[in-house]
Amino acid sequence: MYKVVTNRCYGGFGLSPKAEKLYWERKLGKEVFAYEFNCEKSNYKKVTDIERTRNWNVYFTTKDLGDVAEDFPLNESFCIHDIPRHDPVLVNIVEELKEEANGECAKLVVAEIETPMYRIEDYDGMESIQTPEAIDWIVIEKK
Repeated sequence: MYKVVTNRCYGGFGLSPKAEKLYWERKLGKEVFAYEFNCEKSNYKKVTDIERTRNWNVYFTTKDLGDVAEDFPLNESFCIHDIPRHDPVLVNIVEELKEEANGECAKLVVAEIETPMYRIEDYDGMESIQTPEAIDWIVIEKK
């Protein structure tokens, strides 16, 4: 069996800041710093309590930019949409944190599939996993 993380509510896949920080630290093997973008001041403020932050506007980097940063090193930041949904670190974090792993508009679950081949279908953020066995293919036969 193979495990894949999927979102099971309307809204879209997303990790909580706590889960995302944990993911990058485990994946990279080093400390990761969280910064929240402040639209009014156009700067980034360091997040000191990741447990309480629920804002989707949090960015992560391996560089400590101090308490407030005017610019953010985009080449040093990470995007959760680059994470394969079958990534064992991601699967482990979702299983470990349960509801605490959910992003602002997400309800993440770990699904088990029998094949190493899958794709995720999305309808307004509600996702389903498609596998070759789950699709009834129409085959055109040559005459």
